[in-house]
Amino acid sequence: MKVAFFGFDLFYGCLEALIESGQDVLKIFTCKLDNVYESSDKTYAAAKKYGIPITERKVIRQDIESLCANGCELALSAGYYYKIPVVGGIMGVNVHPALLPVGRGPWPQPVTILKGLTRTGVTLHKLAEEFDTGDIILQSEFEITPSDNLETLTERAQNEAKGLVTRFLNDPIGLWNAALPQGKGEYWDEPSKQDFTVDLSQDYDTIDRKVRASYGYGCYVKAAEGEVYARRARCVRDGEYTADKPFMKFNICGGSLLLLE
Repeated sequence: MKVAFFGFDLFYGCLEALIESGQDVLKIFTCKLDNVYESSDKTYAAAKKYGIPITERKVIRQDIESLCANGCELALSAGYYYKIPVVGGIMGVNVHPALLPVGRGPWPQPVTILKGLTRTGVTLHKLAEEFDTGDIILQSEFEITPSDNLETLTERAQNEAKGLVTRFLNDPIGLWNAALPQGKGEYWDEPSKQDFTVDLSQDYDTIDRKVRASYGYGCYVKAAEGEVYARRARCVRDGEYTADKPFMKFNICGGSLLLLE
C-alpha cells in the first residue's frame, strides 16, 4: 500500500510499523522542532536510509491531492503539529495518546497525570475537519501507576501506538469501514507554565502530580532563592529510601522534593 507519514520522533515507532510491514512510503511530512525536548533525528535518518522524500513545510491541500494522484491510499499522522486537509480518496488516520472522545487536545499525557487519572490509552481515529473528532478505528487502554511520569507514560503510549498501527495495517479497509463515531467529547488545553509550577506550600499529592506530569520537560519551583527550574524532579515521602542525588532538596508537607537535573 502506498502511504504518507506525518510526524517526528515522538511516534517514530509508527513510521517503523509502516516500513517493517512493507508499505511504500511516498513522503514524510515532519515539523520544525526545538531539538531539545522534541527531535526528528530518527525520522530524517529513516528518510535517508530508505530514500523517502521529507519536508518540514506545513502540509496544504494540494499536497494531499498530489499524493492521491500518485496512488497514495493512507495518510498516517502521529504527533504532527498541523491540520491535515481531509480529502476524499485517501484514508486519513491519526494517532492520539488519550482515550477519545475524552482528552482531545494537543498534549494529553501531562494532563492525564495532573488530573490524577488511573487509566489512559491511545486512539487510532479518522482525520476530520476538527482536531481529534474523527471516527474511532482502534483503541488501546492501560493503567497509570502512582510512579508513572511524563516520560514513562509517553514511552508506553509510543509502544501502544506502534501496536495499533500494526493491527490497522493487517486489515486497513475492514477496520476503516467498521470505525465508530466518537460522540460528545472533552477537550483538554495544553498545560501552561503555571500547571508545571510548584508552590512549596501545596500538599504532597499536588506537588507530586506536577513534577510527574512535567518529568523530562521541566518544572518550576517557587523557592526562597527565586524561581528554580528542574528538568526532572521527584517527590519522596518521609522515611522513604532514595538513592537519588539531587542538586537541590526542599522540605514539603509529608516528604521532600528532590530536583534531580
